[in-house]
Amino acid sequence: MSMFTIAICDDNKQDCSNLCNMVEQYFCGKQKIELHSFQSGLVLYQFMKSQNVHLVIMDIMLDNQSGIDIVKQLKYIAPDCKIIFVSINPEYFQDVYYVDHLQFLVKPIERKRLDFALGKAAALCEKEYVCLKIQGTVQKILSESILYFEVSGHNTTICLNDGTEQTCYISLKEIERKLNQATFLRCHRSFIVNMKHVSRYERSSLQLDDKHMISIGKKYEKDVRQRLMSYWKDVI
Repeated sequence: MSMFTIAICDDNKQDCSNLCNMVEQYFCGKQKIELHSFQSGLVLYQFMKSQNVHLVIMDIMLDNQSGIDIVKQLKYIAPDCKIIFVSINPEYFQDVYYVDHLQFLVKPIERKRLDFALGKAAALCEKEYVCLKIQGTVQKILSESILYFEVSGHNTTICLNDGTEQTCYISLKEIERKLNQATFLRCHRSFIVNMKHVSRYERSSLQLDDKHMISIGKKYEKDVRQRLMSYWKDVI
């Protein structure tokens, strides 16, 4: 998938504009996107009858329309389309479970929560790769094959789930910018782990699928716990 097509449907023009800006900022430098905005669910429906859309961000409270009902109709013409619901009213939290969706976000939308949902949608629509310069050549590494990154001095080691390792000369901070924040987690000044391969959590360490133990730095403890619990809740 060379282009990730996203539609935002919100009859509040300012909210719609804010969402467009946040989406563009998230994907900037990561992935090419085609972004469309609509104030009417019916207009969106007509658009999707002839256009392939990978992700719809749908406001639940539209003028004279239910965003949930619109999505039910969309699923007939685009069953694989991913859905993120948004609403100013948190009471709709239970109602959205009548239709398949990725995430429910309450307005005003927190950037961290939206970024997580966007990352998850992109990952489901396409296998993700990380491009890194290794031994003078740029290599494309399948994200799901990465267990963790470990920095030592000026070198960063990439540990893969087949037991092999690669070494690159790039900082963890630079690598972190390239990664999908929905699945990769900075847990220590020296480590970034792939949450897909975390099998056990303790306050000071994480156990990976290969039984390797990764330390959790004190300043990362709170964030690690919150993000890992949220990730496990979403994938279970």
